[in-house]
Amino acid sequence: FIVPEKEIDGFDHFVNGKSLARLSESKIDKLCANAGVKSLLEFLSFDPEEVAEYMDEDMGGEGMAKTEWFMAKEGLRTIQGMKTLLASSPGTLKKTEELIADLKEYEMVLSRLVKEEVKWYLAVDF
Repeated sequence: FIVPEKEIDGFDHFVNGKSLARLSESKIDKLCANAGVKSLLEFLSFDPEEVAEYMDEDMGGEGMAKTEWFMAKEGLRTIQGMKTLLASSPGTLKKTEELIADLKEYEMVLSRLVKEEVKWYLAVDF
């Protein structure tokens, strides 16, 4: 899911992403490579405190890498490249229509983050 660096008043940044989440890392990397864009997985980051909480440890995020924020236009370029490739080659992956629907949600959110000049990162749900 998309984590913006700051909230935008009145804007819901929720994306479904279930179809994307079902893809293996290798499929995502291959899709991005074929589209000629940076891999979506390169935008992964995390909040150290949330990870510590998930691990049920009282570390408070100490000793973990800091959250890495990315320019929204970089992520938007990746999403648009993936979407364009899938739309032009519908048989590339199973459930292409569902993947394109997910990518359109990501595109809408990242477009707004670009407009508002808000950085982001891609997170995984534990």
